[in-house]
Amino acid sequence: MSQPALPRARAASVPRRRSFSKIWHPLGAPALIIALTLVLITLGSRLTVPRLQFQAGDPDDQIFLFNFYSVEQNDTDVYRWSQPQAALLLYGFEGTPAIVEMRLASPRPDGAEAAMLTLRTQGQKLASFSLTSDWRKYRVLVPTNPSGDTVLMLDSPPFQPERGDLRQLGFAISSVDAQPAHTASAFAVLTRIVFLVSLPLLAWLLLRWFGANPSIAWSGGIVMAGIAGWAAANPVISGYLLPTVWWPWWPLLILLLAVASPTLRWLSGRALFAPWSGLLLAFAALVWLRQGLDVAIGLLLLLAGNLIALAGLSQIWRRSTVAASLPYDKPLPLRLEAGSLLIITALALGLRFYHLDTLPLGLWRDESRHGLLAMRIWNDPSFRPVYIVGGADLPALLFYLMAPIVGLFGPHPWSARLVSALIGGLTPLALWWAARPMLGSRAALCGAALIAWASWSLSMSRWGFPATLDQFLVLAAIGFMWRALTNVRDEDSSVKTGKSGFFRSSRFQAHVLMGMAALCAGLATYAYHTGRMAPLILVIVTAIRLGWSRRAWRQAFPALVVAGLVGLLTVAPLLLYIANDYQGYNRRVAMVSVFNTAGPDIHTPLGLLMRNLDRYLLMWHVSGEWNGRHHAPGAPMLGPFAGILLFIGLGVALIRRWQPAALALLAWLLVSLVPGLLSGNPPHAMRSFGALAPACILAGWGIVTILRHQQMTYASAYQEQGESHRQGARKLLHAVRARWSFIVLVIFLVGSFIFNTRLYFGQMARDPGVYSNFDIVETAMSRVARTPSITNDPDLQKVQVYLPERSLENDTIRYLTSGINVQTFNGANLSSPPGSQALVLLPPDSPPEDHESVRQALGPTARSLDAPPVLPDGAGPIFYAYGIGEAAERLLVRSFE
Repeated sequence: MSQPALPRARAASVPRRRSFSKIWHPLGAPALIIALTLVLITLGSRLTVPRLQFQAGDPDDQIFLFNFYSVEQNDTDVYRWSQPQAALLLYGFEGTPAIVEMRLASPRPDGAEAAMLTLRTQGQKLASFSLTSDWRKYRVLVPTNPSGDTVLMLDSPPFQPERGDLRQLGFAISSVDAQPAHTASAFAVLTRIVFLVSLPLLAWLLLRWFGANPSIAWSGGIVMAGIAGWAAANPVISGYLLPTVWWPWWPLLILLLAVASPTLRWLSGRALFAPWSGLLLAFAALVWLRQGLDVAIGLLLLLAGNLIALAGLSQIWRRSTVAASLPYDKPLPLRLEAGSLLIITALALGLRFYHLDTLPLGLWRDESRHGLLAMRIWNDPSFRPVYIVGGADLPALLFYLMAPIVGLFGPHPWSARLVSALIGGLTPLALWWAARPMLGSRAALCGAALIAWASWSLSMSRWGFPATLDQFLVLAAIGFMWRALTNVRDEDSSVKTGKSGFFRSSRFQAHVLMGMAALCAGLATYAYHTGRMAPLILVIVTAIRLGWSRRAWRQAFPALVVAGLVGLLTVAPLLLYIANDYQGYNRRVAMVSVFNTAGPDIHTPLGLLMRNLDRYLLMWHVSGEWNGRHHAPGAPMLGPFAGILLFIGLGVALIRRWQPAALALLAWLLVSLVPGLLSGNPPHAMRSFGALAPACILAGWGIVTILRHQQMTYASAYQEQGESHRQGARKLLHAVRARWSFIVLVIFLVGSFIFNTRLYFGQMARDPGVYSNFDIVETAMSRVARTPSITNDPDLQKVQVYLPERSLENDTIRYLTSGINVQTFNGANLSSPPGSQALVLLPPDSPPEDHESVRQALGPTARSLDAPPVLPDGAGPIFYAYGIGEAAERLLVRSFE
């Protein structure tokens, strides 16, 4: 007889512990990193006391001195002379008052103003005392800043030394010795502690955020903790190399990264009327910012609006039967896609060719120099440059493309601008080519449309400069590369597609496409200085595309070898030039380097970079470049519609950051900003122009995400209908869904088109801050001087046109009057007798005596003509004209018909 089984012990009788890993995982790693960093900071701060001590002429003395001349030496001392306004920079004291001892002297010639040195810091005067001609030591107590640079301004009356020295001098400095006014504590000040602790925490968080495994993230955090300990042990040099910057926003960045994902999850389903309420709030924030109101409030509203919008959009990534196989995930029909792309490209070309000869109103000297170089290439077979230093400081690709146009059609404003305009008009096509395999047809078309009429792109492509050229080539390179690696990832593609033979296989196609990608990236280095980043962008995006898969890298290796060889052959002439003249090749880049723009307010390399980063972050929505040749002065670089879409696209890319396309776009955008970050005058629209293409792709992704949300909303409503209602509701839901999707698309795209075209063709065309940056006077006078040589009217051909003699040195006049005989007026006489039909042109700033001299030179029949064109704002004529004969006035009118 079987016996009953014994009852099992109840699981609940043993207390169940929470898994240690569940408690440790979210907080353990950052807690350990913080603890380790604090220990290292404590040990480092105990090892040393901040002390700044140097002699003039030491290798690193210029780190601490601003506006001092080169080192000089006499029999007993080594010293530097200061300019009248100089500065001493104190690093490493972090809010601790410093006793600064300086060895100074100021021997001055008789009659020079007495040497009086005034010391100021943080806008306050500290002391003022006289200096003697002999060396003496002076001590002063200086308060220091807890963050950023501490600048001790040193002002002294200027004097000019004897014996032909043209320098303006102040005083001479021989040595500096600065140390804390009291003994430093075991820890640095709180601000410095928080900043140093934030570095390893930020490194760990970013690595984890972008999918690195815990060991790699932990290693990154430990490395940064070691750097923080080194900074505490070397306060002076770390105060220069690793200063406390972006305070207090830096710690808030870590908090934002930490709470971004939980906040989105919490807002999802709770935000009222999301995403539309968020989009409206973001649009209101952009209006707020464009009205010049408080920037901090506007940015907070913009961030809040986009968080709400992203929370509402995040439901499209949840797993559900509704999200499966949405039409917006499918390619467009081929005819519809091709037709849309054709319309967008035609529109882009039309916007760039429209009034190209007169808008911008005049040529700029750089355009004219480029035209002159193109004419020389066309006419001189021995002139075949790779890089041109004098007069251009640019690679020569643009000039070769311009040469046949200028050579065949002559020197005109439109012929100098045609290549840039054509490339700019074809850029939407190149953007579609790059974005189509990454994000699909809809996002690619939307991004192409946005860049087709972007005011930033219009400004860059409607004047003769190569900035549009390297952007076009980078887009082409990425499009070739993405397709190549899509083909090469299929190991048996030739079998699966039924193709036979190597030359018809996907592998061969991948080799060809990768070779084309390398060719385009290599050619981009011959376009503009920013083209130097093209190979780097291609390498980074290629690495992201292949990911961590060893199999993918093995399969792609032959194609990568082909790309490397093609790229090396493409850039070989440029590499040879660099080997022979590196200084000339790097002259312009070195001249505009951000490290040459150090001032007394910001002197550290990291401080300069963070200042630039701040300007480039704000250029999209708050304040853009002020140079009217590059864009509308001070206007944000994106319109409000594209600006909102860019924010949405960035949010989507960050949410989907584990996808190669998303990570590639983020990296592409960041690397494209590097030339601007490393140069002065931020934000610079031309040096950061490469960032516009990935920004438009992200904005296109943003609008497609909104459309997908619309469709999913109606698809969910349809799924919730009962079986008896589905047949009746099918047509209604489909109609409403299509209508709303169309309305959303029209609002964003048409709104963006109207805003950008009105800005460029309306506001910028009449803005003196734009047209005054071009040579409008020289362009207009040259147009008149050239008209007799191109008109078919025999009476107009007989008119003698005289230009001021000094104006022939102007590059614009030299270009536009190339190949014709120009008569001149030297202020008193004409270069040849005027005859019965003559026309003399004078700039608007000509002195009154020139006007009287013209009348006398032309004779008693001379008269002032009222036909010259006026400035767009009606402020006055572009130039003055005096003529004799009826044909002279007709010539003037004909020149501007």
